[in-house]
Amino acid sequence: MRKILTGIVLVASLFACSQETEEKIEPIEEKVSSDVKIMTFNIFGGFPRGADRNDLADYDLDAIIRTIKSSNSDIIGLNEISKGHKAATNYEDQPQIIAEALGYYYDFYGLEVSGKYGVALLSKYPILGISHTKYEIQGDHEKGYIEAKIQHPEGDLWVYVTHLESGDELVRYYEIQELKKASAILGEVPKLIMGDFNFTPDSDNHSFMTEGEFIDPLGKNLSPNTFNLATPKRIDYIMGNSKIKFVQEPWADTTDKTSDHFPVWAEINFVTNK
Repeated sequence: MRKILTGIVLVASLFACSQETEEKIEPIEEKVSSDVKIMTFNIFGGFPRGADRNDLADYDLDAIIRTIKSSNSDIIGLNEISKGHKAATNYEDQPQIIAEALGYYYDFYGLEVSGKYGVALLSKYPILGISHTKYEIQGDHEKGYIEAKIQHPEGDLWVYVTHLESGDELVRYYEIQELKKASAILGEVPKLIMGDFNFTPDSDNHSFMTEGEFIDPLGKNLSPNTFNLATPKRIDYIMGNSKIKFVQEPWADTTDKTSDHFPVWAEINFVTNK
């Protein structure tokens, strides 16, 4: 009988210790960065809304720079930006000019017009590990994306800047598929994707893009309007994965007239690796 009682006491003691140990286990809190302001903007080649894009008199890159600079954005993705494109732009190196005006790091990926017209990434922080990828399946225009690692002081952040096909929904589907595959290779790290996606939130393309790791903080909301049409459309996006926390959801300045698109911003922080 004494042996049995001793055994019961021992088991009870072990169970109590186990409970005490379990109670002491606390979830590890994720460390997040300070707030970072993100901007995406299709600059229409440096021409204001309604301009003749073959007329140097209508060209106004300075207005674009003022819009970007006044926003105090930390990381910026630009679409329809050029380098040595044509006489109507003075053959200017737009990415370099904008980056120098801001004092930012930058990268340009030229796709159309023999590599003179494409997408750009500008950052207050160093840009590392840059890669350029042209989509395997193309529509009416050559499209691709920049993948880069931003060296933020509090941790690394990966960014994609792209401009998806404007005409063919199926081509966009394959472009999105490529983006998602490339992103999956990076694993569970903080990731942003931004640009002119040329689809609306109520489309199948949007559903496919947000099926998996990328999250549209605005969901299926059709606002804000990001493109100046008679029927307002949200086609410019800032999305992130689960490591991105949207402090302020994307918003647009619909009073800005420096391009045919409106500039879009969001404020985020991200799970850090430090």
